[in-house]
Amino acid sequence: MSNNFIDIITNYKLTIDANIYEYIILLDYEDYLQDIHKAFVDIEDRFNQYHMDFNRSTIYLNNVKYSNSTELLCNFTDIKNVNLITLICNQAVFGLPYQILSQYVNDNELKNNIYLGEVSINDKRKYKYSRVHINIECDEINNVSKIVCKKLLRLFTITKESNDVTISLIFIKIVFDIENEDIYLTYKIKNVNKLI
Repeated sequence: MSNNFIDIITNYKLTIDANIYEYIILLDYEDYLQDIHKAFVDIEDRFNQYHMDFNRSTIYLNNVKYSNSTELLCNFTDIKNVNLITLICNQAVFGLPYQILSQYVNDNELKNNIYLGEVSINDKRKYKYSRVHINIECDEINNVSKIVCKKLLRLFTITKESNDVTISLIFIKIVFDIENEDIYLTYKIKNVNKLI
């Protein structure tokens, strides 16, 4: 599956301007959910990860911010919604997008002293999406209709003086259109420094 995604990334690059590129990929709904599901040993493991990652994320339900993971789940009486939220609303959702980016870096001869990772500690306050942001949207009968996950990563290099320097910022957005069983993955890459 990943090799097909890499082909799509390579062939569908949208240039916004000289320093910003956007890639849009349509993912297979069932395959992607299964990929996330495989990250967990069992349901208890998934629920534990959801609760741990909730505190490291900013999560909204219909654009209302929640600060308590259990309180958010109490809004739902249908176990299908609870299972969907605990499956998608954690760091595992970014596993495949990270793998795709890593493969892209390696396949394009960027691997020499170029690394993919979190936004630097010094820059975390500067960028809104250095923390995972998730918005859960519900329909009129309180069924989950869409989940949007956002995160910011970076490509960076290490100088001879052992300093890390960000080369590009990579904004990742994953849209789970639950009603239509579609998943859209978008990468927006902004070059911020020339390769040193």
